[in-house]
Amino acid sequence: MLPPIPQPPLLRGYKKCETCFKVTGKLDNLKNAEFECLNCNFVLCKECLDLHFQHPNNESHRVLKLLDNGMYAKTENDFCPEHRERLKYYCFDDEKPLCVVCANYENHRHHLTKSIEDIIEEEEKYKKDLQVKITEKLKEVDTNIGFFKTAKEALAK
Repeated sequence: MLPPIPQPPLLRGYKKCETCFKVTGKLDNLKNAEFECLNCNFVLCKECLDLHFQHPNNESHRVLKLLDNGMYAKTENDFCPEHRERLKYYCFDDEKPLCVVCANYENHRHHLTKSIEDIIEEEEKYKKDLQVKITEKLKEVDTNIGFFKTAKEALAK
């Protein structure tokens, strides 16, 4: 991946989504801009970016992601180079992200693939389960430490 392209300071959170404003016409409840379309010259939130790419005229637009440090990062890797679809699946056999066409209809259809959203949900659940088990183990260890401290004190008398 290429390093971020230096740009004038434009911090995510300071700019609001221009498309949200155009659609609602209201300044309140506008989402923070996360992307800038180089072809249209406006900034977008994630939801509006998805809508932006649904329009056939916008399929080839170049978009940059706004980073917290005021830099941009390229987002071409967010799209399948062959189908121009968003990468929303992951192939565990080839260890790479895929679009819906690649995952379901082409070379990867017999591979182990999952939606990235499902993977995130599973990993978050796994993390919570581990946290519960770790907390239980820590309580057990603390109990054991307390028992042996008490035993040590009793033996010292």
